[in-house]
Amino acid sequence: MAVILACIVALVVIYILFVQGDYGLYQYWQLQKEKRSLEQKIDELKAERDLLDREIELLKSNKMYIEKVAREKYKMGRPDETVYYIEADSSQKP
Repeated sequence: MAVILACIVALVVIYILFVQGDYGLYQYWQLQKEKRSLEQKIDELKAERDLLDREIELLKSNKMYIEKVAREKYKMGRPDETVYYIEADSSQKP
């Protein structure tokens, strides 16, 4: 009987230490999941940074790209041009 009780106590202690504690398996799995998520976010941010670096280089060196951005993003035109804006009517249904 004492052996069974000792085994039960040992199992409870092992359960508390390895499963429920701060260093338990569940906590470990949660941290691994969070780590994978953060690594994925880091990869996404690195890719975004690379795109922004490429755009910076284009804006520094390519006059045609600068003109394209000025026209599309800032609705600008050359001094001798007339720029027309056509807005879609959101009240009409196709």
